[in-house]
Amino acid sequence: PFPPDGAPGPPPNPSSPPPYQPSMCTPPMSPPAASPPPPCIPQFAPILIEPPRVPAGHATELIIVNGGGLPDGAWLSFLPAGDATCSGAAFALGPEARLERDRVTVQPLAGAGRYKLCVARLATDTPPWLDAHFELAAGASLSVVPSCTKTCSAQNPPPTGPPTTPPATPPTSPPPPPPTPPPPPPPPTPPALAPFPLHGVVIFDGDSDTEACVQDSSATRYDGKAIAAQCCDGSTCYRRTSNSNADCIAGPWGSTSFEYTTWAEASDRCAALGYTLCNGNCKGKGCSYNSIWVWTSKLCSSVSSPPPPPPT
Repeated sequence: PFPPDGAPGPPPNPSSPPPYQPSMCTPPMSPPAASPPPPCIPQFAPILIEPPRVPAGHATELIIVNGGGLPDGAWLSFLPAGDATCSGAAFALGPEARLERDRVTVQPLAGAGRYKLCVARLATDTPPWLDAHFELAAGASLSVVPSCTKTCSAQNPPPTGPPTTPPATPPTSPPPPPPTPPPPPPPPTPPALAPFPLHGVVIFDGDSDTEACVQDSSATRYDGKAIAAQCCDGSTCYRRTSNSNADCIAGPWGSTSFEYTTWAEASDRCAALGYTLCNGNCKGKGCSYNSIWVWTSKLCSSVSSPPPPPPT
């Protein structure tokens, strides 16, 4: 039987658990904190590369000018220009691609064209192994020009079509004059001379390790003595192309056939033979160049000694 309305119900059973009440002490869950923004990467200072053009297929020492944003020890990788990414920079990194005192040796680049610069600023001696380690140095580029080899051949002239057969004429008419031959093609435009480096180039005394810095792009003499051209093919040094002084690169010194050359003319003369200027001295290699100065591919430091006084 049920108790009448208003009558108290049966007493609670002491062994029964208390009814469920939601806890009011648990604070409401807060939304997760936003992840911190990525670290800010400082912009590079304007970067100028000297020399701005290098021959294809040859390792070349470069000077990084105005590179205020590049710390000593940064890793530099050059990639073909075309997009704003550094995809492939870790794979293309050269063995001597670390910046030291504003200088770096670029690995031989086989294809001619324009290359962009990607930089990894890792504080470790281990070379970067991920493309994500690199940043694009906007505005910095390097031009790679073709390097002629010893097997270069002259360009063929453009083909000409067969001669035009004149129309038949009545027997009473005189034959027409022969067609005028086309003018010969113009001679090829000579390539532009290599640009002279900003801080000058090093020359060696032909018979010793004495060196000097030349900062005049039109110089063919230093301290009253001529400067001769000498060329290298890798580690092999040449002052002549055969065992005879008749084949000296700039003619034998002391003869009427010796040719005074500027640095750019000597550089282009080596390139025409499939070589480059040397970064050392070819002393004792003939042509009597031990008595004068010789051009090199070495660059002067940014602080150079003043030119020598004029001879008395």
